[in-house]
Amino acid sequence: MDVATPYSASSKSMRLPLLRPPRLRPVLAFILVLVAPIVIGVSDSFAASTTSHAAHPPALGGFGATLRAFAASHPRDAATGAGGPCPSSTCFGPVVESMFPTDQFSALDMERGRVVGYTEALTRGTPLLQAELEVAEMFPADATASQVTVVRRDQYGASCAVFDIQSKVLDHLFGKRAFGDDGGNIGVELATLRPSGLTSYNPRAIDLVIVMPTYADKSINC
Repeated sequence: MDVATPYSASSKSMRLPLLRPPRLRPVLAFILVLVAPIVIGVSDSFAASTTSHAAHPPALGGFGATLRAFAASHPRDAATGAGGPCPSSTCFGPVVESMFPTDQFSALDMERGRVVGYTEALTRGTPLLQAELEVAEMFPADATASQVTVVRRDQYGASCAVFDIQSKVLDHLFGKRAFGDDGGNIGVELATLRPSGLTSYNPRAIDLVIVMPTYADKSINC
């Protein structure tokens, strides 16, 4: 995604079903669904296993967290990698050696006093599987995801990969239609930032994650 261009919920297209293999640990299931080449159905036991979570939502430190909880989970540095002051409302976590030294989390999007979007910097050269694991760590344990779709060239000549996440815990917290009437879908973009500000996609070298409160598919502009 061009960092100067905000995402738009108006670029939605037909939704793909979100998938989860049965009887696997949630984080492992999250990753296997992202990389699986076949369609795996949602197990009947999934809804029952998350009922207690919906009644008593777990403490959140990533997506869905209050600003205070997010800041406690990802303490902000006193200064950016460039040595200047870090705006207290936008910079969180340690300095990461990405394309250039930068704070791990920035550009938080808030709704109802909770975090519903952010930009995350990854260490330069992070492979796809590790990037997926780092995304999963920011969501409740019941999160499930669609398969990764590669956007090979958008209208600006950029490329990236996208997938979508759903969570019954987050549905209970925000409502099924909280994010632009998208049925609870949360979009994730994975990319490599170029000096021009545009992005490319190299599954062996991902350094940019953008999490957005809207459905993401191959029609988006990276």
